[in-house]
Amino acid sequence: MKWPRMPADSWLIPSIILFLFAGTTSLNAQAAEGEEDENGGPSWQLEGLKRCFCVDFLMEPKPADQRLPKGYLPVPAHRFASLHPALERLVQDEPEYRDWIPSAVCAFGSSTVVVDGRRIGGRDPEAREMIGMWGIAGTPEGEDVDDLWVLHEFLTSNGRIKRSAEGSLLKLRVIDEEVGKDEDAVTEDYHSIKIGKTRLTWVGHLSGDSVRAESPMHQRWRLKGNRGSKWLAEVSIEPGWFRPMVGALRVEGKDNLAKALKASPIRMLGPAFWDGSGEVVFHRQ
Repeated sequence: MKWPRMPADSWLIPSIILFLFAGTTSLNAQAAEGEEDENGGPSWQLEGLKRCFCVDFLMEPKPADQRLPKGYLPVPAHRFASLHPALERLVQDEPEYRDWIPSAVCAFGSSTVVVDGRRIGGRDPEAREMIGMWGIAGTPEGEDVDDLWVLHEFLTSNGRIKRSAEGSLLKLRVIDEEVGKDEDAVTEDYHSIKIGKTRLTWVGHLSGDSVRAESPMHQRWRLKGNRGSKWLAEVSIEPGWFRPMVGALRVEGKDNLAKALKASPIRMLGPAFWDGSGEVVFHRQ
C-alpha cells in the first residue's frame, strides 16, 4: 500500500513523497478477542482508528546498539527490508549514512482498545486511546532478520491498558499525549507526545484530499515483558483513509530519544491514517 509521507523538521516542508509503507509480512493470527494463541499470547483489537502516524529517522550505530536489549544486533539501513523509501533514497545519495540504523516512533490512536477481552474506551466519542512504540531495526544474534522493529519502549496513554496488559506479562510505559488545536494558530492541529524527557510536537494540518486505503499495513515487533518474558508482536492495521501531514515537528529534551532524533539527518512524519481497525497478536518466544 502506498502512502504519501512528508519530510518533517523544524520548518514547513512542501514536498510529498509516495511510498510503500514498511511491511510485507503476512499475518496468520486468527485469535478472537481476548483469546490466547497456541504460543500463549493474547490478541488485542483497535476499534475506530483515530489519527495514527509514525516518525521515521536514522540513528548512529553506537547509540542504536546501546539501546537494543542483550542478544540483539542493529540492522543497518542498507540491509533493512522495511526501510522508508525516503530514507532509502538518502542512503543511496549519501552513502555515509548506509550504516546508520533505522528507527521509528509510532502512535496508533483508536476509540477502543480491547486488551485480554477488556474493552477500554468507546464511551466518549471524542476520547482517544493510544498504543505506540519506539523501535530500532534489529535482529536476534545468530539470525538474519531484516524486517523487525526491536522495541525500546512499548507505549500507551492509558494506565488501564498498562494494568490490563500486565495479566499477560506485557510491559508498557504510560506517556502523556495531547491532541487539539494550536493556541497560537487555531486553524492548525496540535499533537504532542512525551516519552521520558523527550517531547515530540507536531503543529500543522492534513494536506490534500483524503485517499482511501486499499490494503493493510504490517509491522513486526520484538519486545521484552515482565518476569523475563520475550514476545513477538504481529501488527496489522487496516485504516479507512489517509492524508499527508504538513507542518512543523519540534523535538524537545536531552535524553537518548531526543538526542537520536536531533542527530538524524532526516525525519519523516506521517501520513495520518484513520477509520478502520487494527490488531496486535502476541506470540511468546
